[in-house]
Amino acid sequence: MVLSVNLIRAPFDRVEVLARLRPAFEEQRSLVLPSACDARALRAPRLREFYVANRGRYETAELEPREELRAFAEALTGLRLAHAWLRLFRFGHRDYSLYLDDALTRIERGVELTLDLSRKSAGPPEIWSTGLTVPQVPGLLALVERAPAVYRCDRYFTAAVGRAKVLRLRAAFALAD
Repeated sequence: MVLSVNLIRAPFDRVEVLARLRPAFEEQRSLVLPSACDARALRAPRLREFYVANRGRYETAELEPREELRAFAEALTGLRLAHAWLRLFRFGHRDYSLYLDDALTRIERGVELTLDLSRKSAGPPEIWSTGLTVPQVPGLLALVERAPAVYRCDRYFTAAVGRAKVLRLRAAFALAD
């Protein structure tokens, strides 16, 4: 059975493949899948600038829920999930997002899905308080279980990124049970 997913590439759009990956997610409480998403499947909306020195500097847009992302997260985790939010983040030179930024907008229990929709590798990794480091690689997908002590930050984007922009689509899902 194939999920109706536009952003997710084969074979990760197949329920049976996700079911086989579930034990790895359950053991690690996170899973990183290379070449799992397709940047061409999302038309970037208008983004607004965000800047609060002790929280972060980036561009962002709130998006309408995408049922296929929730179905993907449920198939991979085996959990019943409810949509919390969907946001697109764009980072460039001098941008960042600190743990405090995440603390004010995150869900405390559930899962968070990050899809790297960038055109090329140019930025620093996404860092989780659990020790998980998610590299900035186009097409990479990361699913992380959220708990009260789990936070995320995006490292400072140095001049090495040049004019490149890093796009991270993040979907948060609360536990429905």
